[in-house]
Amino acid sequence: MYELAVVEARKALELDDRIYVAHWVIALSYFFQGKRVDAQEPAEEAFRLAPWSVAIVGTLAGLLARAGEKDRAEKLLATISAAEPVGMYMYHLVCSEIDATIDCYALGIEQRNLRAMVIASAGFLKPLRASPRWPKLARMMNFPGTM
Repeated sequence: MYELAVVEARKALELDDRIYVAHWVIALSYFFQGKRVDAQEPAEEAFRLAPWSVAIVGTLAGLLARAGEKDRAEKLLATISAAEPVGMYMYHLVCSEIDATIDCYALGIEQRNLRAMVIASAGFLKPLRASPRWPKLARMMNFPGTM
């Protein structure tokens, strides 16, 4: 329901264009619809508003890497602490590096990072749930093997 997500995020931005999560939702929605070029501008705006959000940093770094801006992507990645794996799993997810995404996601689960459990059923994590490694992650969160 990425198109609906964009519509709803735009409604939020009509109320306040500083809602960084709305910009990020638009970026992710465009990206997962295959509109990679369109995703970069809202990702940049989300980052401008919330440079402290590791999820946004990871998303933007992934978009930049895919666009060939490796140097800037690496500089952004250097700002992500290993203690916050969400940034790295967003980066790897955007880069379509599923095994690396799973490795970082598993670290988040081990650290009892609530975000990992909260987004487990998100549409954009479908590639993870399709992986033969998913049942182990699901068990780590006390979920059934399939969702």
